[in-house]
Amino acid sequence: MTPKTLSHTTPGGIEWYIEQSGSGPHLVLIPSGEGDCEAFCKMIPLLAKNYTVTTFDMPGLSRTKAPISALHGVHAWMLAEQIIGLMDGLGIERASFFGSSKRLGFQLW
Repeated sequence: MTPKTLSHTTPGGIEWYIEQSGSGPHLVLIPSGEGDCEAFCKMIPLLAKNYTVTTFDMPGLSRTKAPISALHGVHAWMLAEQIIGLMDGLGIERASFFGSSKRLGFQLW
């Protein structure tokens, strides 16, 4: 199953590169420090059998373009607000999240 690629610009000027697959409850996959959603390419087909899987490249990394203001002084709350803005733009009201970090290992929220 090849993911559908989308783009969406949020009010802060971030031009998101997005991949979405499957159907069912929403599952959002957040890439780690390299910022490229390609890291999930083997996992997505399995998850897309039961979920609508949405992933993206992080702002300013890989295929997602962002203004300097979106990249300066980045902290967890700022990233959360950016992702919530993206979810709002895509009409995703509720989702489960999975993210990874090379420093912290895998985490599920």
